[in-house]
Amino acid sequence: MHWSEMTKKALTIMYNAHKNDMDKAGMPYVFHPYQVAQDMDDEATTCAALLHDLIEDHPESWSFEKLRREGFSENIVNALKLLTHEDGEDYLTYVEKLSSNDIARKVKIADLRHNLDASRLGGTKPRKYDLYMEAYKYLMRKHAKSVSSGSAAQERKSKDGSLVSECGDDPLGLSEDDDFFVTEEEVALENGCYIDDDGHWMPIDDDMDDLFCGTEDCDPDEDSEDYPSESDVARENGCYIDEEGDWAPLDDNIGF
Repeated sequence: MHWSEMTKKALTIMYNAHKNDMDKAGMPYVFHPYQVAQDMDDEATTCAALLHDLIEDHPESWSFEKLRREGFSENIVNALKLLTHEDGEDYLTYVEKLSSNDIARKVKIADLRHNLDASRLGGTKPRKYDLYMEAYKYLMRKHAKSVSSGSAAQERKSKDGSLVSECGDDPLGLSEDDDFFVTEEEVALENGCYIDDDGHWMPIDDDMDDLFCGTEDCDPDEDSEDYPSESDVARENGCYIDEEGDWAPLDDNIGF
């Protein structure tokens, strides 16, 4: 979470707007946007995270124009417009629209991650779990492609035009005609995980711990065969873990 005069203002606005709201578990709702903001690392995303439900939940008190008058930048307001789910709008259409905005996408990923946390409801999955999971996986794939395309020195274009990154410092020289590329993020998703800010694989929720666990948080039995290591999963996908902890291809047919 980033602290600045604007994020403090956003925090105050969020608290005053949501202070009487309760979530589905009967907990004060203010903890939700605050938790989402904890995953942000700059002013724009922190403000958007804190305010992401403001106008959707309290249109009687707040508007995008009012936020502009409070001094929030246009990129924050635009992200909030995308994050505001209009009544009657198909949820996945809404998610697809916001996915192209870096701020909105990052906030929504954190929002969905928190909403998918079954421990908030005493271990019960939320009613819209499947829908939220579908949206989460879609946004994670979009985010992976965005991160890859942001590194011009390493980006590669696959046959269908998607962008992928090469491994390490030694380019693989993959041809634009090669039609099989996989990202580590995609492999993690297929194993029920996401990659956190430190590059570690983390289970998306507690129900998926038995699919993969590579962190101390899961505290698995080291002798249990129910917890494959990241090396095992990498090897199954044609890669190995190099000395720096990065995935590298076993042969030239796979590129990250």
